[in-house]
Order: sequence, then structure tokens, then C-alpha cells
Amino acid sequence: MLASGRLNIRSEACPVPSCTTQKGSRLDRHMKSHTELCPEAKKTLLSNLKRHLILETLRTLRVSNPAVPMASSLDLEEAARGLEEEKEVEEEEEGEGQLVKLKAEVAELKKQNKDLNDGMELSQAYNVKLKKAYMLVKRKLVKANKNQVIFGTLEHSLPGPLVVEKEIEPFGKMQFPPFPDHIPVLNAVLEEYREMQEGPDPSAKLKNNVQSKLHRIRNCMAWMSQGKSGLAKLQFLGDQNRIRGWVKYLAKNGMALTTTLHYLKNVRQFLEYLKETPPKNSCLSQLDLVKVIREVKMSISSWNRPVVLHQMKIKGQKDAAMHTIKELQDCRKLALVAIPKLISKLESEFSHANLWKLYGYVTAYLASLYGHRLGVFLNMTDVEVSQAVYGPEKDDYLIKVNT
Repeated sequence: MLASGRLNIRSEACPVPSCTTQKGSRLDRHMKSHTELCPEAKKTLLSNLKRHLILETLRTLRVSNPAVPMASSLDLEEAARGLEEEKEVEEEEEGEGQLVKLKAEVAELKKQNKDLNDGMELSQAYNVKLKKAYMLVKRKLVKANKNQVIFGTLEHSLPGPLVVEKEIEPFGKMQFPPFPDHIPVLNAVLEEYREMQEGPDPSAKLKNNVQSKLHRIRNCMAWMSQGKSGLAKLQFLGDQNRIRGWVKYLAKNGMALTTTLHYLKNVRQFLEYLKETPPKNSCLSQLDLVKVIREVKMSISSWNRPVVLHQMKIKGQKDAAMHTIKELQDCRKLALVAIPKLISKLESEFSHANLWKLYGYVTAYLASLYGHRLGVFLNMTDVEVSQAVYGPEKDDYLIKVNT
């Protein structure tokens, strides 16, 4: 019947799932009213309806236990196939559930591993910084003791105590209000500004610098938005009194002068960005933006003189800790005596201790001549080494240290 098409389905209900039409007298005419369906979809729906009607007829006939045995077993095969498909679906769903669970466990383990690695890297970096700061303070104390013997007490000659310059804002002193993360417009504007600052191919250092800028801008926006409503319209950024109060708050809470200047410059850049490319739903007028930008610029101008004086003070402290000409001359004399002796020892009997001593004396000798730091000699390029190997001039030497 299905193959020949001799099956009356005119009085059946519409097979379209979204259609609420009940049984009628002409299903074929009703299907033409579904213009949203293509002919192939209509044909498929009618075929499925015919198949369903045939199966229901066969099941009804089998239940009535006819005297003549039934030749067709289509209804039984369809029922068995449905059971198998349900079983396969259940097994597949169970397997997908286990897979999702395992993936979640793997993701959690990876996250824990990443957190542990990040913590270890931060600890190692912090230990290195502490060691460098300790060695710097130790060298300055030794230098201070020498200067006390030669010139008298150091306190009367220096503008202030010897301290390590630190441009990081003191932890725990600055208390900014929380940033309104629940406003999508603010997050979208900051994300666009971050992408603009990073560019198409940012380096790791550039990403770190942009992240610091965004941190300062977020603190400013949190201060400006405190206690105000309608933040999505960005009108809170045009409050001159609030931006003036924020500058005073930075000045009165112990933040370093150079760090405060960084805050002001980063906020000015962000406000100029908003002035040039305002968001679509922004109600902040250009006049208010100009006034706020002018206020920030005036604060930067008033801050330049204290920053310059602070930098001069720090430079004076660093100059006071520099090595004298006599110390550099003594270093060169000692190095010229020690280098030939170490080379002779290495030629007669090799040892890593003498090798590293030679490296230290040569580096100290070169640094006393040209003032280079150790990193300059560690980071020589391949071109510079090749020129030293293949193009040496008279009285030139190439010292190669292998570890």
C-alpha cells in the first residue's frame, strides 16, 4: 500500500509539528497552505504519516487475531527496531555523560596544575627580587662605610638615607571602591581600548604594560562611578569635582610620585580615546569630556615639578653609591695581574673554579673600562661573536667559556 500509494490520508491530522489544525476532509489541500515548507519537506512528512498509519492498521489487525494468518511482519520489525534504537540512545547518552564527567575532571586537574605552576613561578621570581635587593643594599652599605672613613659621616653629605627606589604603590594603603563589573558597556569599552593598545602582534611585555594601564583606569572609573546610577550612559565620567577629588586622594595616601603621574597620564589617554570614539549608547557630551581632560592635564602639569625633584633626589642617591675612579683603576690593575695567572693554570690543569674566576675577572676588567653591566656580556649576538672569531684585528683576543 505504501509503495502503490493506495492509502487514504485525507482525513488525517496535519503532520507539521507547529500546525494546530485537527483532522479535516482534505489534507492534501491543507498541506499546500504551508508555504514555509519546500516540496521535498512536504513529501517527507506525508510519507512518514502514511507509514505511521499503515503500522497502526497492522497493529490493530494483529490484536484482533484474524482467522487468516498475517503475511506481513512490518509492525513487529518496527517495534523491535524502536527498542534497539532506544537502547543505543541510552548507551550513547550514558557514554556521553561519562565523557563529560571525565573531561570536567581533566579540566579541573589542569587548572590546579596551572595554579600550582603559577604560584611556583611567582615564588621564584619573588625570591630572585629579594636576593637582588639584598645584594644591592649590601653593596651600598659597604660603600657607605668606605665613604665614612674617607669623607666623614655620610648623613651630612647625602640628601637622604640610602634606600632602594620602589615605584610600586604600597600594598594595603590605597583602598579603591569596587569596579562595576556588572555593566557590560564598561567592560566592552575597556576591552576595545585594550585591543587598540596591544595592536595586532603584542609582545609579553606590552601585554603586561597594557594590563597595568587598564588596572589604573579601572580604579579611576570605580572612583568616578561610586554612588551613581545610569552607569551604562557614561555620564559619570564628566564629573569634574569627582576627578579632582580622585587626584587629591592619590596625593594624600602615600602613593609614589611617579606612580601617581602614571595614573594621571593613563586616565588622560583613555578619556581622549573616548572623546575620539565614543560608544553608541554614550550620553556623555563632548563639552564635559573636554572639561575633564583639561582638569587631568592641569593635574599632570602641577605634578611634573615634584616628580622631577624626586627623580633628582634618587639620581643623587645612586650617584653617591657609584664606584670611584680609584676603585676602577684598582680593579683593572688586579684583573691584569690575575687573568694571565688563571690562563696559565687552565692550560696546565683544567678546573671549573678557575674557569669561572677567569670569566669574572675578564668581565670586571671590561666593565671597569666601558661601564657595561653583566647582561651586556651575557647577551652578545651571533654576529658580534662571528666578527670576533673571523675578523680579529691586531692585539685582539677572543675568550670562549663553555659550561
